[in-house]
Amino acid sequence: MKFEKRSEGGGAEEVPQESRAGKQKPVFIYILILFTVAFALILLSFVMHQRSNQQVLGELKDNVNALEELQDTMDENLELKKELSDTQEEAQKLQEQLDETQEETQALDQQSQALLLLYQLQQEYASQDLEACQKTLQKLDGDLAAALPGDDLSYNVVSPARRYQQIKEAVEAQLSDSNS
Repeated sequence: MKFEKRSEGGGAEEVPQESRAGKQKPVFIYILILFTVAFALILLSFVMHQRSNQQVLGELKDNVNALEELQDTMDENLELKKELSDTQEEAQKLQEQLDETQEETQALDQQSQALLLLYQLQQEYASQDLEACQKTLQKLDGDLAAALPGDDLSYNVVSPARRYQQIKEAVEAQLSDSNS
């Protein structure tokens, strides 16, 4: 009898279809859950990668903007340096003109002062005040006498420089006559 049972069963017992399908269902669900988790992890990784890329792109855009601003500032700096150089050249030219004008003004002031002293000398000579003439001649000698206008052919009058020489010679002659 023992043989019969064994021989009837044929050695291996067949698993019914229901229990086989029941065992395959948990494996299928397990695989489905694994694929879902893997997909979610891939999706999460993609989102994080995109966010990281956006941050890097934002930083790159900020760096590009900063470089553009730096370039604009450098260009503006070069323009300002050129303007400064031009302004310095212009200031130097104006300083030279100012120096020339001041020299001319100084020469005209000396000439004016010399002409006033010549007028004073003429008045003193006309009044025959030889002592005052001598003092005025001492003031006029040197730079002031050189500032008197020289011979000018445009007028038919004696030039101030020539008139100064005439009066000086006349005063010296009268002083030497009175001393002798």
